[in-house]
Amino acid sequence: MCLTMRVGSQPWEGEAPACAAVAASARRRPAEPNVRGSAAQQELRPPKTPLSDKAWEGRTMQRCMLMAKIHRAVVSETALDYDGSLTIPPEVMEASGILPHEKIMVANVTNGARFWTYAMAGAESGRFRLNGAAARLGSPGDRIIVFAFAQVDAEEAARHRPRVVLMDESNRIVRVEGPGS
Repeated sequence: MCLTMRVGSQPWEGEAPACAAVAASARRRPAEPNVRGSAAQQELRPPKTPLSDKAWEGRTMQRCMLMAKIHRAVVSETALDYDGSLTIPPEVMEASGILPHEKIMVANVTNGARFWTYAMAGAESGRFRLNGAAARLGSPGDRIIVFAFAQVDAEEAARHRPRVVLMDESNRIVRVEGPGS
């Protein structure tokens, strides 16, 4: 389903119409001419784009890339009456490069929940705790994957490699992969 339709216009090139009714109305509408200037010139006009090329001059495209991943940690406890976050053991935060208060995404492998929160450094080794509203999205014993992302220049994106921390069932670091490992 196409959710990027423009009101009163044709769909962008390569998009599917949002529904059959939109497709039918688009077929009934006369096509916009794709020429400019006099009829003798018949020079093709470039396709419409959301922003002109001039709008991008001097700008560098940024890509959102995986910066760090903590793979298959086990939730040790939950604390519903807390401000909210995921408490991560300090040695795991250091190994992954995730900083306190950094935005993270958590995927609960056990129940399929995915949510955004922020990282907090814990005091205890090997203890992952879901706090606040996040405590409703997991239980002790659930396997989770923690992701942190970074904006990098498009040129750097091709060379970028994330740091991956692999955990065992006791929340001990098995292996660290990626830069600086």
